[in-house]
Amino acid sequence: MTSNFDPADYVWRCDNCNANFDEQDGFDPYCGQWTCTECGQINYIDEDEVLVKEIGEGILTSECPICGGTMERTGEGFEPWICTSCNVTAYEDEYGRPVVDEEKYEEGDVGCDACGNPAYPECKASCPMFDD
Repeated sequence: MTSNFDPADYVWRCDNCNANFDEQDGFDPYCGQWTCTECGQINYIDEDEVLVKEIGEGILTSECPICGGTMERTGEGFEPWICTSCNVTAYEDEYGRPVVDEEKYEEGDVGCDACGNPAYPECKASCPMFDD
């Protein structure tokens, strides 16, 4: 995240029930923590809690759990998230957050042996390092 973090720039939701805090009476994004009025869950409101950020009209980003790069939500479908750095794809949990299939992308077992692209084998046709 950046040093210019402003909690008012984000939509804050409950970690337990996904309720939108902006719709709850008295919520202040500068409070540091908020008790959800729907389920009673205590939620921290700080930079470390940001999972998905809207960077434009309908453009969502999140940190890639494989390489630390930026994942973007590309649309609908089974795996609508893709990392702009390593091309790992992810599906969404019930709250719209990206989740990587850990069996598919186990650490050290990701991608092409030639170039490391996790999109392997779909990338074979365009990879200059693939010699088969």
